[in-house]
Amino acid sequence: MELEQTQTGRGATFAGRDLFAPAAARLAVGADLHELGAAIDPQTLRGEPVPVPERRPDGSLRAEVLWIDRFGNVQLNLNPRDAGPLGPVLDVRTDAHTRPARLVEAYADLQVDELGLVHDSYDLLSISLYAASAAALTGVRPGDPVWLSHRD
Repeated sequence: MELEQTQTGRGATFAGRDLFAPAAARLAVGADLHELGAAIDPQTLRGEPVPVPERRPDGSLRAEVLWIDRFGNVQLNLNPRDAGPLGPVLDVRTDAHTRPARLVEAYADLQVDELGLVHDSYDLLSISLYAASAAALTGVRPGDPVWLSHRD
């Protein structure tokens, strides 16, 4: 299923498994809640601002790699509404490569070795490969620029 250009809200993925599973496993085998860390006042939680992608005069976008997760998915500072006007398949260019990437809802929507832009639970896009590391393929690191453009 291709991502609709008018979609809003959070993507179909959920990072909670990776965040909560280790804590749940420790609690399930009898760890005390306090062993997981110090209590945090919820009122003190603040997110970091996400940098705004740069739209170029030709309609292309300059995004930034925010982080890379342990699976090699490359988190961008880009949401689906930013990339949607470029089309369902666009070119993703890094300093080392230019490859086509398809806008998709979930990792499983990708074919083996197909680069994709997955709408995630942060309401952002991540460069992903099905069952492989997009970071290794593209050679990017946090802070690196990534250019996205309409595929001719």
